[in-house]
Amino acid sequence: MYHSFKRNTNISKYFQQQKTVNFGIPSLDNLINGNIQEGSLILIKEDKDSKLHLFIQNIFIAECISNEYEVSIFSRDVEFPCIPDKITENELINEKEEKMVFAWRYNHLNPPITKMKYDLTKKMNLNDKKNLKIFYDTKLLTSTILENIKNVNRNSVISIYSFLSPLWFHFDKISDEEIYKFLFSLRKTIKETKSVCLVSIPSFFKENIHFNLYFDIIFNLKSFLFTNICPNYSCILNIEKMVPPFGLKENDLDSLKYGILIKRNNMVVEKVVLPPEDIVGVETTSCSTNITNQF
Repeated sequence: MYHSFKRNTNISKYFQQQKTVNFGIPSLDNLINGNIQEGSLILIKEDKDSKLHLFIQNIFIAECISNEYEVSIFSRDVEFPCIPDKITENELINEKEEKMVFAWRYNHLNPPITKMKYDLTKKMNLNDKKNLKIFYDTKLLTSTILENIKNVNRNSVISIYSFLSPLWFHFDKISDEEIYKFLFSLRKTIKETKSVCLVSIPSFFKENIHFNLYFDIIFNLKSFLFTNICPNYSCILNIEKMVPPFGLKENDLDSLKYGILIKRNNMVVEKVVLPPEDIVGVETTSCSTNITNQF
């Protein structure tokens, strides 16, 4: 039978040539699976009770600096971000890894990389990083951010720390209309320059603003501090949106909720398995029962 449909190989070749950026957290990068392509905008909705977003944001910056991307940081809150330094070769050799025993039929497979190459207790020396620019000002304007982004080279990395935090309203008032205009212009500029932009926002201060239209990937962090909900995790990462820049790929994740474990020199993102809700009165060491609606 003759089929008139012909696969467009030019499109597939185009996507293969797309540059991708990693978070620097292997388990999270495996989860995203190459969705951070040029032109991507990522939003981290900050946790109300902690600063856990800074771990993800700082590791992301460390990874981009190490991979020699041109990086620009904008902030009213953080003057000198604590970017983690790489783990040295000697530390990697001396570190005792837990050995996993595989069945003989899986010996030919390489185990997935879950270990970070950054030490969260060590701070990277940023003075000699020529590919990094930090724009810190307690009166930083959205127009200043856009102006500087337009002047960066193509395929750059942009990171905005705690946009719309209380400092953004302390010195001047930014209206909802101005917020929408900025987000629209930011998205337009990032797409035009084929850059990647990561923004953290304490969205609980602006619950009336609809951020979903302006970002391709949205993470929502919740730590559930002072509760018995998921006590084994530092926080819960809820994926609210994950669409590649051109929207030609479906989301094939089997879960949208993941637990984050933070250790001295590692951060692990793993699927959260909730116990059945019909099991009442059974104590577990994972997430508590009857909490699905709290995510």
